[in-house]
Amino acid sequence: MFDWAIVSPLFGKVAASSDRRGFKSFEFAAIDIASEIADNDVFILPQGSASFRYSGRPCVERLTLGTCIGFEQRTGLFMDCGIDTSIYRGQWRDVAPLCEIVTMKFSGWLRRPRAQASADGCVRLVLF
Repeated sequence: MFDWAIVSPLFGKVAASSDRRGFKSFEFAAIDIASEIADNDVFILPQGSASFRYSGRPCVERLTLGTCIGFEQRTGLFMDCGIDTSIYRGQWRDVAPLCEIVTMKFSGWLRRPRAQASADGCVRLVLF
C-alpha cells in the first residue's frame, strides 16, 4: 500500500484496458485502480472529466449531472478541488487543454460535499 498516487493520465479518447467496474474512461479506471493501492491521490484531469469546474473561473462550480457524477455515486469516491491550472495553459507545448487538479482521499471515512451559496453567488463546498 502506498501513501500517495500521483497520476496524469493520457488525454483524449483512450479506452480503459481494465474494465472491472464498467468504466469506459481511462481516467476513471485509473482512479479506481489508485483507490486500491494508495491512501491519497492527486490527478491532473481534463476539465470535462472532473466533477467540478474551477480552472479559469472565479470560484468552484460543482456539477450535478454527467459521467463524473455517476462515477462518484457508483464508487463513493469524491473529487476534491485542487488549484486553478488556467495560469499555466500557455506553457503547454502542443495543445492547451483546460485541466483540473483533483485530489482524493481513499483511506478512512470518505468525505461528502455539502454546497453552500455565498453572498457573491459562488458555491462553496463544505466537507463534513
